[in-house]
Amino acid sequence: MIPKITSIISTYGAAKFLPTQLDNLLQQTIAAELEIIVVDSGSLENEGEIVSNYKKRHANIKYIRTERETLYGAWNHAVAAANGQYLINANTDDRLGASSYEVLAATLDTNSEVGLVYSDAWETDDDYDILNFVDLAPLENWTLIETPEYSHKELLLRCFIGAFPMWRRSLHDQFGTFDPTFTVAGDYDFWLRIAEQVPFKRVAQPLALILESPDSILCRNKIKHFEEMGILRRKYFAVVSPPQRQ
Repeated sequence: MIPKITSIISTYGAAKFLPTQLDNLLQQTIAAELEIIVVDSGSLENEGEIVSNYKKRHANIKYIRTERETLYGAWNHAVAAANGQYLINANTDDRLGASSYEVLAATLDTNSEVGLVYSDAWETDDDYDILNFVDLAPLENWTLIETPEYSHKELLLRCFIGAFPMWRRSLHDQFGTFDPTFTVAGDYDFWLRIAEQVPFKRVAQPLALILESPDSILCRNKIKHFEEMGILRRKYFAVVSPPQRQ
């Protein structure tokens, strides 16, 4: 059976999060229509062994090991191998509500003009909440991250799409893949690229718990993030030339 959704996991040094993440994905209400692709970017931990054990019981899991590369290079390997109609990235330290994929996919199903859907999320700064995740019944220390209704103008100002958007696989046929030369802004680059022609849509409910961690790619690469945002502003934003001296 051709899967409806392909979930993309890029992992490097995240073995402690991987088993509970795979469990979380396999417990989705739409799991029977889910393909999971794990891209191991040369990790020195035992992600390969973990995935191998899961593959013995779950034929819908694929494993790809590569040399150390950027997040977006890893995603591109998964895109090339994906069979799903819809794609979604699954960060190793995010956890989804049981029906999250079903809700996002149904939104794309019923809005044929929409290329990408995103939603609100809960946020925590405690690993314990992720490693011992049960459901999305919020704890007192969780913060609600509300995304705005979609506006292309607003997207040009900031990336509010969130950590787990779902998009149509066919968009890559039209707009190419992620630019692997980016370290932290390759997803934003792709969202801006397709948003010039394809609308997005918000699902106004929190569908996941995300971890705010000092070890995140963004927190570890703040200078690179500043540099890459400058590249994107020059690439996508209108630049008004200063008046010429007479």
